[in-house]
Order: sequence, then structure tokens, then C-alpha cells
Amino acid sequence: MYQTTNKPANQSTMSMTLEKQIFNIQNQEKTGNEKRKESCKKVGGEKKEKGHKREKDFLKKYNQQELDSPTEYGATSDTNICSSHDICEKLKKIIAPSNLNVSNKSGNNIQLTLGNIPELENIDFDKLNKDKEYVRNIFNKYLKKTTSQKPAGILVYKDTINKKFIFFNTDDIVEYIVNKCKWRKLDSGRLKGDFDDDSKKGYSQYITYEYRSTHKSYFLGMNCGKGIKFINLLKHPKHGIKYFEDDY
Repeated sequence: MYQTTNKPANQSTMSMTLEKQIFNIQNQEKTGNEKRKESCKKVGGEKKEKGHKREKDFLKKYNQQELDSPTEYGATSDTNICSSHDICEKLKKIIAPSNLNVSNKSGNNIQLTLGNIPELENIDFDKLNKDKEYVRNIFNKYLKKTTSQKPAGILVYKDTINKKFIFFNTDDIVEYIVNKCKWRKLDSGRLKGDFDDDSKKGYSQYITYEYRSTHKSYFLGMNCGKGIKFINLLKHPKHGIKYFEDDY
């Protein structure tokens, strides 16, 4: 009696266990995919949060009146400097910016823009090396944000290691790229921008324009740790441009 009644119960339990295992495997695959999506969203959210904090830290020192203003989104400058701040005279004397609107950057990588750039679609890289006005228009648009109502006259890099704000004239950066960058195109379709420096080869790659399948979007900027290296290149006494540093 005991064995007869228990046998179908065991078979039923085994069947339910097997179905549960199959369900869990399928669910794990689905969950894995969802987790990747959630991870991307989380990373993106964390970057936005860091960006907002970077902007607020800057405003605390240079324009407290704007601290409670809504965050700027889209292709425009991030913050601005109060015109009555003491630093304005120093900036005018040393880097002479066209305005006091600021593009705020920090970290190892520098993103200039995310999204397809029509001007670079199927571009012959040789055009970038020969047509300076074409390159100037691209970086005026995507670095200085000249098509916006608040183009950035200044790029400020927050150096968290040395506790400095580093100020550059965005016009100087654009002209530096126009005149110094040597462009090439990889078989993958990526565009790379090289600059002369003090490396063993005498030059290094700094700028990248590529499609990122993980983000399903294009990226223009300095990645893989090249952001901070580009800032150091801009500060280089031989290769660089004018800049101003201020403690924070």
C-alpha cells in the first residue's frame, strides 16, 4: 500500500521539478537580457547624476544664482559664469572667451556628442585632412554648440586629482583640432583623429567617431582614457594652447 501510493506521487513530483527547471532556465535567459538593459540604464543614469553634480559644484563657486535653475538638456552649453565674478577678468586676459557659457567635462573620457552626425556619414577621411572649414563647422556645432541659443565660449575640465578647474577657450580647442588633427578611417568604419605628442611614435590617437552597438548610437569624443590625455595635451607647453587653472 505504501509503495503503490507513493510511486505516482514521486513521478508527479519529478515532473513538476523538471517543468520548474525548464521554466527557470527560460526565465534566467530572459532575466539575463533584461539585466543587461537595466545595467545600461543604470550606468547611463549614474553618468547623468555625476554630470549634474559636476555642474552644481561648478555653479556653487562661479554662479550661485543659477544653482536652482533647471538642468540644461540637448545640444547646448551646461552652465555659465556670473559676469560679476572675480574670475572673469582673469579669463578675459588669459584665454579671452567669446562668452561666459560653459561646457563642463571631467573624468578619463570626454563625450562631445551622442548620435549620428550627418556630416560624417560615409565621409572620405581625406576630406577631413584637406577641408579645414568643413572640420571647423563640425566641431563648432558639436563641441562649441554654435547652433544653440547658448553656445559654449569656455570648456572647463574638472581635475579631481589635482583639485583644479581648468578653463579653455572653445574657439582655441576647435582651431587646435582643425589645424593639428590627422584623420584616418579604419576598416571597421571608425574614424580616428591623431595628434603629435611626446610619445615614442611622436603621435597618438585621441579622437574617435564610432557606432556603438551596445548603445545603438554614435559617439564622438575621446574614449578609452583619452579624455584626460587630451586635456594634458592641450596643457602641454610645446603642443598645447592657453588655459587657466583655479582651485576648487
